[in-house]
This record gives sequence, structure tokens and C-alpha cells, in this order.
Amino acid sequence: QYEIPAGLIICDARFWRVRAVKTGEPGPWSESRSVEIAVSSSPKLIGQLDSSDGFTGNPIGMAIKGNYAIVGHTSGVDQMSVVNISDPGNPTLVTTFEHSPGQKPKLTGDYLYCYVDGGTEESIIKVDVSDPENPVQVGNPCSLKFDPGLGSGTLDYNANIYLDNSGGGSGLLVAVYDQDTPTSAGIMQIDFSDHFTPVVDGMFMTTDDQPFAIEQAATTGLVSIRGEGVQSFSLIGQDVSDSYGIENMGFGHIEIGGNYAFVSNMDGPLTILDISNPSSLSLVYTYDPGEGTGPSTVFGNYLFTGLATSQKFTILDIRDPSAPVLVSEGNMGWIATVIGNYAYGVEWTTGKFTIWDLLPED
Repeated sequence: QYEIPAGLIICDARFWRVRAVKTGEPGPWSESRSVEIAVSSSPKLIGQLDSSDGFTGNPIGMAIKGNYAIVGHTSGVDQMSVVNISDPGNPTLVTTFEHSPGQKPKLTGDYLYCYVDGGTEESIIKVDVSDPENPVQVGNPCSLKFDPGLGSGTLDYNANIYLDNSGGGSGLLVAVYDQDTPTSAGIMQIDFSDHFTPVVDGMFMTTDDQPFAIEQAATTGLVSIRGEGVQSFSLIGQDVSDSYGIENMGFGHIEIGGNYAFVSNMDGPLTILDISNPSSLSLVYTYDPGEGTGPSTVFGNYLFTGLATSQKFTILDIRDPSAPVLVSEGNMGWIATVIGNYAYGVEWTTGKFTIWDLLPED
């Protein structure tokens, strides 16, 4: 017999085989068999925060650092909330920070980047979250006022989701656009190597319309572009590799899972692209839940995708991305990340932070 030494978690596969032993040489091994722990079709809400707990504003995304969820808010309250999640059944609000890390914050070591809406001038700041309970601004903000050489003077850019490509020598890459000059849009490059004097290094690349989300797959970057679709580009050489047009493309997030990109669309269905060859993006499947799709996250064999209108999340089995299988639908919120058997989500319209047990005892 064999006792599994620790509790199983979702996507945890175990394999076994058997043979007979009596006297002399043992018999042959059987073929191997396996079992995998699947996500429940009925995730259970076990913990949440709302306005009664001091959790205010419209939460839009989060990053997890140890026992803390760092949640970005927008629309009226541009701030960061730090939540202690050491007890998933009893999350507690620890502190808030004045500015928000945005819709899909990414931790880079001990740092987050926050967007500062100054009214007349937007900027980006670097925030030290090595001690999550005490986030601290590092150095000075970097103004997004910049002359891209288009002959229209210094423009005041708005920023969306960023990508820290400093490991490749390109610094912080930020999807930006100017509201008054729609043709001035693209990916801005910011040098934060000197915290106290960060500077705009220019435009890493330009786009024909408003870019929204940037994601990285090895040395390739992917950017969603409103009204167009998705572009792939080299994070080293900056060259555009390929583009894939998506009809009625609105604000779209990108989630990478292996050789696939899962592109959400606030105005349309989820598009699954094969990105194994960045120079030749190809359609794998279009998943249409009947309304626009919001931010998605991949965990193991599962995709958690949000619905734009109803604010509910759907879980798909994506073992075969060309034929996703519906596992669960109807629970409220968007799932921002999954760790172990727990999914951490936000409800933007109702202003809630939620924790779901994906393998409830019942």
C-alpha cells in the first residue's frame, strides 16, 4: 500500500502501476494508470471583503505576494488595497496605498508599478512591496508627457497594462495612448534603473489604434489593440512579427498558457490563438458565452474567464484548446489568480474581494 504524504490539490496528477510478488522473481509490471484532481463544478465562496470591511472602490485585478493579495482599484478610487489571505476563510484588509497597480499588476521582485492620474498630467511610479503591509514609493514618478516626434508637441499619455522587460534590456514597457490624438498610440519604453530620475526612452513600437494589454511569451511580446486584434512583436528587436484581426475588438486582456494565447474581448467572445510560431498567429477556437469576455487566468488544465456584462466567471477545461469543455459557470466576479485549491477574485461593480474553494469537501 502507499499513503500519499500530503493533501492533493487540483491539477495534481498521480501515476501508479502494480506487480505481483510471491516467491522468486516478481511478476511483470502492469501498464501505468493515473488519477488527476479536477476542479469542482460548484466552487464554494469561503471568504470575502466589501465596503463594510473598509474595502472601497472598484477592484479590477491583483497580484499575490506570500500571504498577501495586492488589489488594484479604479473608477473613482485609484488605490491599492493590501489583504492578508493567510486564512482563506477570513481575509483581512491590512492597508491601502494612494495609487493603483492597475488591471493586471505583475510583481517584479519586490516592486509594482502604479499609474498616477494627476488630472493634468499622468505618470508612473515604482512601489516597493517587500513588506506588503507597508508599501512605499521608490524615487520620483515618471511623467508620461512625451513628444513622440509626430509634430504635435508634447502629449499627455494615458497608460494601461505594463510589462517589465528590464531583463532583456528594454526597461518598462507600457501600453499608452493620447486621448486627444488617437493616432499617437503604442508601447512606451521607460527607464527606471535610476529610481530618482526615471525617464521615457521613447516609443518601443507604435500601433494603429489604442493598445490595451501586453503579455510576454519567451522573447515575444503580444499586445491587444482596440478595433484591430492582437500583434506579436520581438522584445529584443522590436520588429512586429504578425497580427491577427479580431472582429469588434474592444478592450482585451491576454493570458498565456503554453503555446496558446487566450484573448478576452469586452465586446465579443474569447479568442484562442496558437502562438507557437510568433510570426504566424493562427486561430484555434472561438469561445462565445453570449456576452463579452473579461480578464482570464490559466491554471494547469483550466481557464478561468470573466464575463463582461454579468460579472460572472466561467471555468473551462482546456486540455484540448481546440475543444474547451465547460466545467462551471454562474459564480460572481472575475478570477485574478489561482493558488493551490483556492481562486482569488474581484467583483468590480459591487466592490468585493472574494476567495473560492475549488475543491470543497462536499
